[in-house]
Amino acid sequence: MDTVLFYTTKRKLAQANFLNRT
Repeated sequence: MDTVLFYTTKRKLAQANFLNRT
């Protein structure tokens, strides 16, 4: 798996989780 892709997906998930929590 690409490291950049993994990092982007992780960040995207974190951002989505943050928006969902707000």
